[in-house]
Amino acid sequence: MRGNRSEISPQSVSRTAPLSACFVVVAQGVLAAAIFATCHWPPGPLAWVFAVCGALLGGWALAEMRQSVIRVLPDVHPNARLITSGPYRWIRHPMYAALLLLCAGAWLTDPSWLRLAMIISLGFVLLAKIRIEERSLEARFPAYRDYARCTKRMIPGIW
Repeated sequence: MRGNRSEISPQSVSRTAPLSACFVVVAQGVLAAAIFATCHWPPGPLAWVFAVCGALLGGWALAEMRQSVIRVLPDVHPNARLITSGPYRWIRHPMYAALLLLCAGAWLTDPSWLRLAMIISLGFVLLAKIRIEERSLEARFPAYRDYARCTKRMIPGIW
């Protein structure tokens, strides 16, 4: 059947990211760097808990992604495969959740309104990146819609 998403070949997926995708990656990097550059060390116990949880979640997600091709831009590599195991079993974007946990830990080292505003801004940037990425995943993997209906974006059972 013509136009069926299952007929999309890896070669038909764009390899050039739109300007909006590049913008969200740059904004993500700048905000994360600013958050970590302004935190104070040594962190307290609660900050360590958030940092360790974020590092473990991110490491677990990276270990699962070894089966596919990791990209910084929110587009899908032609040789990628849909990962639904490990933390991806419960949330679709564990690496973004891990980054926010790490940033929350950084904020807890010395809570400030400015750093909190940066974390909230980072959350909005990640939301924009998620929307771009999910459109690309839906176009590449016909099963993605069913997977998305069964899993939350970043907080298991909530969102």
